[in-house]
Amino acid sequence: MECHVGHGKNAETLPKKTGTLIETNLILRFLHISFSNSGILTTKTFNGGSKVQRNDDFWPTISIVIPVRNGEEFIGECLDSILEADYPADRRQIIVVDDGSIDTTRDILNSYRDIQVLSTLSPSSPAENYCPKGLRDRFTSVSHGGASAARNLGVTHATGQIILFTDADCRVDAMWIKEMVDPFSDPRIVSVGGMQYACPEDPPFAQKVADFLAIAGMFGGYTKDRAPLAPKAADKGFRVVRHNPSCCSAYRKRIFDFILFDESLWPGEDLDFDVRLQKMSPGMIVFNSRAAVFHHRPKTLRQFIRMLFAYGRFSGGRLTRRYGPFRFLSLVPFLSILGAYMAKKRPSFGILLIAAIAVRMFAVLKETDRVIGTAGLIPVGFASWISGFALGFLEENG
Repeated sequence: MECHVGHGKNAETLPKKTGTLIETNLILRFLHISFSNSGILTTKTFNGGSKVQRNDDFWPTISIVIPVRNGEEFIGECLDSILEADYPADRRQIIVVDDGSIDTTRDILNSYRDIQVLSTLSPSSPAENYCPKGLRDRFTSVSHGGASAARNLGVTHATGQIILFTDADCRVDAMWIKEMVDPFSDPRIVSVGGMQYACPEDPPFAQKVADFLAIAGMFGGYTKDRAPLAPKAADKGFRVVRHNPSCCSAYRKRIFDFILFDESLWPGEDLDFDVRLQKMSPGMIVFNSRAAVFHHRPKTLRQFIRMLFAYGRFSGGRLTRRYGPFRFLSLVPFLSILGAYMAKKRPSFGILLIAAIAVRMFAVLKETDRVIGTAGLIPVGFASWISGFALGFLEENG
């Protein structure tokens, strides 16, 4: 096969070998750009790589917003950990937004005195008034607004200078609040995120799911530390990232005067929020590996597959339609199809593309210390995600 360069009379015909070299160079340049845009090659260390010292003179007022729906299993554990966290009680506000729970969540919330309870079903009324007890046993479902609506409602009632978010199935570390707040002493920072660990008491499968999600996050365009599962990551400083999951995130209160969570989205509403935030604000989103939550993860294979499928469906649908495939993970389905197609038309091209992707994935995976334990979940997880991505893409573009 010949490769033509130029047009008309000035066109030159290059030998097949030269054409292959050009294709190879194009592939390598394309992959470098893809990985650079995803953050895998460009994760920056904040403050020149130096360790960030604890700021004992910085104690802003904070509001912690927790959306919950049917969270009777873990909401008490979540609230207890926050109440026991090391932060002055007079500078802390805890807001729980009950999003139409029909289990005993409401009763559990009513047993706490030091929290403010809201409801997405009746924002102007206390949670205990929105659904009479006699109706709770008669109805099997209650309409609800979703996590975005719950967070937005919590924000409107927040009085703190900094707003922190976590999920009802998370337990926070004793220093979580302070570690999340400290970076805001730098006025350039608008958002902070932290580490997610598996709950030690959860079954082995849930532990492996947590490890898989940490690995998957490295391909999702918001890489934190090169080895997010390693304890030594806590020795590093803040890192500038593109996104932090809402279960462990914080923002300056004033940004919510200009931007709110999209109530039509779930999952992925937190990623969409951070993308829009970066488009409108010059401030930095950073990750502090010393701020940690312990997150309960899916305990069964079915739950795991459903979760990854839902994430993929969102990425292939609404997210890609709005912003294009701006993350490497979003490019994988297209690159895989391209590689398979070119393997037929031009074997050397297709094989090289697939090999380049595989080599880069291995380069990232080898830096984690639990890849072997998650080996069985990796193909299932990515297959579920790609299947969801394909469905979402077809739904939005079909």
